[in-house]
Amino acid sequence: MSFWLTMQDDAKFLEEAFSEMKLHELDMMLCPINDTSMTCTADAGSHWSLLACWGNVRSSRARQAGPFSNFRYYDSLGGLFAEKGLGQAAELANRLVGEATQIDMGACSQQTNFYDCGVYVLLFSEIIASTFLEAQKREHRGSSISARVWEDRLMAVTPEEVDACRAHYHTLAGERAKN
Repeated sequence: MSFWLTMQDDAKFLEEAFSEMKLHELDMMLCPINDTSMTCTADAGSHWSLLACWGNVRSSRARQAGPFSNFRYYDSLGGLFAEKGLGQAAELANRLVGEATQIDMGACSQQTNFYDCGVYVLLFSEIIASTFLEAQKREHRGSSISARVWEDRLMAVTPEEVDACRAHYHTLAGERAKN
């Protein structure tokens, strides 16, 4: 969906999608970003990264899409690979807010190969989502949650954890194929 929202140019379709997805009810949204610019397929690119969108206070400039006021971009490969993904993440954030908005680069561990970016996105998503939910339980709903609550954990991700995550999802996919 994040790819479609980034590539869609028709405001009518965007507003309809925002409404149907009930984004205005969300406190957080995690958006996998693929670096392709080909609109015919979302997975034609060569690299995956992650945009985290959150914020509990609805700003006056927020669209119907949701109360997102914080945008943080995570890229396990970084460097030149991050530029295209960051551009697409910025376009998505701008559409969610309805105007140009700031995206901060998040701190995360860096992969040691050129093929695990998708697994890093899965693992980062799990870490951010669980930490965000834990922080919401501790804090009063509506208070601002800082990315610092999960970035220490993102920085500590090891290649061994990524291998275990890949194996876990491989096993799940195998079990599902059998059923």
